[in-house]
This record gives sequence, C-alpha cells and structure tokens, in this order.
Amino acid sequence: MHPKSIILVTALTLALPLGLLFAAEDPRENVGVEKSTVTADDLAWMAGTWRSAEGPMHFEEHWTAPWGGGLVAVSRGLSDGKVSLVELSAIELTDDGLVLRLRHFHPGLKPWDAEKDGPLEWKLVASAETRVVFEDKAQDFPRRVIYERKGDVLHAILEGERGGQPVRMDFELPRVD
Repeated sequence: MHPKSIILVTALTLALPLGLLFAAEDPRENVGVEKSTVTADDLAWMAGTWRSAEGPMHFEEHWTAPWGGGLVAVSRGLSDGKVSLVELSAIELTDDGLVLRLRHFHPGLKPWDAEKDGPLEWKLVASAETRVVFEDKAQDFPRRVIYERKGDVLHAILEGERGGQPVRMDFELPRVD
C-alpha cells in the first residue's frame, strides 16, 4: 500500500499509529471572519467532487452545495479497486455556530465506532474567504480539521498531537467536476 494511503486510512480510523509527522501549523494564522457570523452559505466554495488518486489508495469527497443551513459530504476510499472506507460528514448550524460532524463506515455501512454514541465533532473556530477551521480541544488527533481551497484543489488538513509530538497531515484533493 502506498505510504500516503496508509496515512489517510490511519488518520480516519483515529486508532492506528501514524506514519508521517509534520510540524503543527501556527494557530495565529487562523484569522478571519468572526465565527458567530459564518453561515453554511459562506462555505459554498467547498461544494463539488474532489479526488486524490495517488498510489493504490484513492480518496474522494463530494460536498453538496449549502442548503437548509448546512452542507453534507459523502466520501469514499478505494484500495485495490474496491471501496474500503465510507465517510459521512455534515456541517450544521447549532446554537454555538457551525459544527463539523462525521462518521466512518466499513464496506456494507458497518460503523467503525459502533460503540460510540454519536459522530466525531469539531466546532468552527476560524474562517476566511476559502478556509475554514474546526477544532475540538479535548481530542489529541485530529484536534483541528481544516478545509482550504486553493484554485481547483481542496486541502483537507488534520492537526493535533500524538505522543506529545505535533502532527500535521495535508491531503490535496483536485476538483473533478
């Protein structure tokens, strides 16, 4: 399996040791719009189909356009030409502002975390024109989930710590639609 594929699967399971460490991003660079004023419509730049096809693991995210105050995404990972991961994500408006929630599934839609009562969740902490940062300070990794669009590439960035060491993973997903 390609090293980047291993890292993606590892990051998504949140249970396996990581194979790649990067310096953590400086949180001071996350300046932008006040989080309480950000709406799902402000994240319309995320809508579309984004796909990384490096090595034997291919990953695709399809984000819907904002509607009803939120966005949703269906994602899948393919290994050896077969679906090996399904992920359902939602960015929803709560009383505290926008929240990113997600859940992972094995093929057959069997939850990876069946014993967990609910999805993983991060609150919006910063936003700029084509960048959004969600955070859950109680989690080690990923503590922060960042989406940033640069032209026709969506970056999905995971940040946090493992064993007291900063970890940063950046997945480049070119637009395919």
